Amino acid sequence: MKFKKLFAAVAAVAVGATMMATSAFAAGTFTFKATGSDWSDATSPITAEDTSITVTWETPQATIVNPGYVAYDETGDTTEISLYLTSMTVNGEYEIPVGYTLSLPEVEGSAGLPNIWNDLGKADVVFEGDGCGLYGDGGTSITFKVDGTATEITSITYNFGEAPADEPTDEPTDEPADDNVQTGAEAGLALAGIALAAAAIVATKKK
Repeated sequence: MKFKKLFAAVAAVAVGATMMATSAFAAGTFTFKATGSDWSDATSPITAEDTSITVTWETPQATIVNPGYVAYDETGDTTEISLYLTSMTVNGEYEIPVGYTLSLPEVEGSAGLPNIWNDLGKADVVFEGDGCGLYGDGGTSITFKVDGTATEITSITYNFGEAPADEPTDEPTDEPADDNVQTGAEAGLALAGIALAAAAIVATKKK
């Protein structure tokens, strides 16, 4: 009887440890959200492997307040995500270049795009493409326009890709030249001088 109780206690500890380990390493999930003028969110799951995602509003939005951000639904340890947003395609037709890195944990608001609460989202031009773009009004809303005409938004597709590499600079350095460094010609002349001096010494000794 004692053996059975001891076995049951050991088994219970093992199960508890397994549950704790599973909980500690459970992965959280990311959700991408964009907020419309009626404060409804269009959402989509998002992972670090996605090349594009699409969010859709049930009711077309005359304006939006937030073009998009990454939300983390934490169920375990903190997870990281980083995606470079090359462009947005509005209503499946109009492409707007972006060039923005979205990441969590966020650094200086990197989890989201410019919105009505920050200076970039309040600007007259938030993002602009060929004949279309997102335009702010100073902090109330962001309007999508095509050829200058306000157009309702039904969906936005977010296209991800590789961030451009930093271009090398060819700017001259301001470091002064080292006067102690000999050029090839100077080194050659120095060696020739040494050889002549050695030959003169040898000739003197023979005399």
